[in-house]
Amino acid sequence: MASDNLDFTYRAFRLLRDLTEKDTSSTSFRNSLKSEGKEKLEATFYDCQIQTDWVNEIERCLPYLVDAIQEDRQFVKNEGETYPIEKIRAVSKDAIVDLSKHSNYITRKPEEGQPVIPDKLYQAHKETDYAVYENRFLFTLLDYLHDFLSIRLNAILEAAGKYDGLVELKKTIKSADRTVSFKLDFTDSRVNDPIARAHNSSSDSITRLLDSLSLCEALLTSDLMKAVSHAPKVSIPVVETNVFKYDKNFKECLAFFNFLTSYSGEGYVIKIVKKRFSPLAMDVDDEFKELAFLCSFLTYSHGNSIEKNLRKEYDNYLQKKKEEEDKKILEDTKRLANKVQSGGLTYEQYALKLEQAMRILEKEIAEKDAELAVIHKKQQDEIAEIKAQAADKLSETVRDWNNTLLKTQEEDAAKLEKAVADGEAKLQQEHEFQENRMAEFLAKEDERKASYEQIVIDGRAKIQQEHEANLQALAEERKSMEQENENYRKEKEEALDAKRKAEAEHALMKAELTGVRAKAGLDLLAEDFTSKERFLQLEEERAAFEKFFGEAWKKTKKQMRKEAFSKKPEKHKKNKAPEVVPEEAKPEETMPEEAQKPLAGEETPNIEEAPNAEEASLTQPEAQEESKHEPDEFEKEFGMIGEDE
Repeated sequence: MASDNLDFTYRAFRLLRDLTEKDTSSTSFRNSLKSEGKEKLEATFYDCQIQTDWVNEIERCLPYLVDAIQEDRQFVKNEGETYPIEKIRAVSKDAIVDLSKHSNYITRKPEEGQPVIPDKLYQAHKETDYAVYENRFLFTLLDYLHDFLSIRLNAILEAAGKYDGLVELKKTIKSADRTVSFKLDFTDSRVNDPIARAHNSSSDSITRLLDSLSLCEALLTSDLMKAVSHAPKVSIPVVETNVFKYDKNFKECLAFFNFLTSYSGEGYVIKIVKKRFSPLAMDVDDEFKELAFLCSFLTYSHGNSIEKNLRKEYDNYLQKKKEEEDKKILEDTKRLANKVQSGGLTYEQYALKLEQAMRILEKEIAEKDAELAVIHKKQQDEIAEIKAQAADKLSETVRDWNNTLLKTQEEDAAKLEKAVADGEAKLQQEHEFQENRMAEFLAKEDERKASYEQIVIDGRAKIQQEHEANLQALAEERKSMEQENENYRKEKEEALDAKRKAEAEHALMKAELTGVRAKAGLDLLAEDFTSKERFLQLEEERAAFEKFFGEAWKKTKKQMRKEAFSKKPEKHKKNKAPEVVPEEAKPEETMPEEAQKPLAGEETPNIEEAPNAEEASLTQPEAQEESKHEPDEFEKEFGMIGEDE
């Protein structure tokens, strides 16, 4: 309740008390009321005791926060684009620097004596960006501080502005002609009550917190914070840049932010304070007795429907009082007129009194008009009353019909109750019968369930045995398949080895054939080896032959060395060395038919005219002296030295 409503209520109550205290009947009624039982008046308050450490810290750091915001830190973005020379209005220093880096902007040679005009120039755009890290930190701090204060202030104000009131009264009057019993059980609960909040022990701290919250909200609405609010907040932990290390305002703000984020307590304690008045003081008890007096009056007047008569008498009382006041004013006016005539009053005073009398007459005219309106309204009320009487008669008729209907309904209800009772008895019997049948059914069902469970157990055991047998058969089958796969893999590897060996032997045979044909003097270059497939085949033949030649030569060389060192070499004679005919140069009947055939476009060479190189070397005479032996090629190869040496 606002303070002005409290003042109005108190004035109205005092006017009532001034009237009832002078009235003997009211005083007698209040004195006759006797208390029964315990009467009490109880008021409950919620005293919020605020811890001042965080309040003081907020007030201490807010000036640093204000100064940090007023520093107005910003970053100037220097961005730009290249525009045609026709759109450039002013040439800046940045444009000259950019032109010195991009000489390709100049595509035309100026005439003699004319300035150099490029086709396009760089136009710089400088924009101010307030979303630097420090400003984003300030916005994060303010936003966190606002939430920190709002959460705690809402809880503190809710507790500090809460009020619970309780009144319990029981009074009686017993006399020969009247018995009054008055019982009051009244409760009143209020929230956001300014008077309860003002009487709180921490009202000063609450005021300080409200001021801090107002300042925080004002800082959030500043131009800098509005510009930064669209940027992302900083994350914890805060990166300590040089500004936080060397700027006092930002250093204090960072410490304040760490204090707020690490503060884990609520910062306040709520204690319940109760005020109890029992028994009530005499003056307080007498004031509460006015309630019983008013309840008695209202109950009696409305119960007997005499409020209209009382209103009429009250209006007559006001009218009579008003007439007496107006009559007194007119008498005073006449008396003043006599004084003016006798010289006892000035004309100014008389004119003032006349003006008052005129106002009274005008007021009387207005009242007459009001009376006419009242009469008109009275007529309307009488018409409405006639309608109301007709409605009452109709209501009475309806009430009679309702009573008859109610009586019939009661009879029907009694019959229905009897039928319901009979039905309930039958239902009870049927229910008992069904319960017995249900018990028998459940017993049989339990037997079937036990039998079913045994069948399930046996079935599961059988399924388990079959499953194990299947698993064993599957394992054996899998082992057999793995063995078959292993055999197949070995066979496949053997087949691949045989294939590779056959391919190698085929390539070797072809290489040998090519060598024999070359030894026979056939022109092998007439064949086309330029295709990719034929060239790769030629490479394979060469590799196979080189491998065969190397392995055969090593084997032959080892055998020849073994034979050479196993017996003592004979002295060389001057006669001619015997001819050694290698297997490759044996008669032509050992050569395959493909080697004896000439290639396409090739002439058949005369073998007699072109002996192979090895035969020619074997037929050459040796030039050696008998006294001095010179080793032949075989001895040089295998390190064999004659006995003379």
